Amino acid sequence: MTKGKSFFAEEAVGGLSAGVVGTVIGFPLDTIKTRMQTASGGHTITSMARSIVQKEGIFALYRGLVPPLLSLSALNTINFTSYSYFRQNVFEASNGWDIRNGLSGILIGPLASAISTVENVIKTQMQVDNVRSKQFQGSLHCMRTLVQLHGPQIIYTGHMVNTTREGVFLGTYFFVYEGFREMLFRTANSNTDNHQGSTNTTTTHKVNPSKLNTGRDPCKL
Repeated sequence: MTKGKSFFAEEAVGGLSAGVVGTVIGFPLDTIKTRMQTASGGHTITSMARSIVQKEGIFALYRGLVPPLLSLSALNTINFTSYSYFRQNVFEASNGWDIRNGLSGILIGPLASAISTVENVIKTQMQVDNVRSKQFQGSLHCMRTLVQLHGPQIIYTGHMVNTTREGVFLGTYFFVYEGFREMLFRTANSNTDNHQGSTNTTTTHKVNPSKLNTGRDPCKL
């Protein structure tokens, strides 16, 4: 495997891992947020979480997990590999605060939204499905039902807004990511160099007392 292919493979694995871990950890909070936005009356995070668990069970917090788990894992993989390609081969961006890093992120927006728009529609429908009555048996059934009732265009509701949001978010994300990463690298390297320099100086000035030439003959008192 060449160096370039190996690098893109590492980006793909990193993006996939981040997608899986981030989705599993954050999904319950997303469910609670959606319920709070659609519920009548004031609720805190803890009261809404307690209400969902008591009435529907703990697994209700993960209802609709499959679409974002699959889509965000794929999305993160595509985002990181596409960004690396655009950054290296299209813009030839530099490390640090280079605006071309942001432009590379913006170009991913339309590609990312083609996946995330569908995921958001299905996820939201599944999260609020139990509020009044349970209509869907699963994520695929939800998508199939929506398409049958409203046509294929329903799963791309809000696509243009989401495309704009993805472009702005990814452009900002990668621009700031590259900038702070370079700053941290330089700080770490500077600290390492200073530590090595201090160590070398201390070593240089260490003197073995047995080798000191005092100008006296050790045999004479």
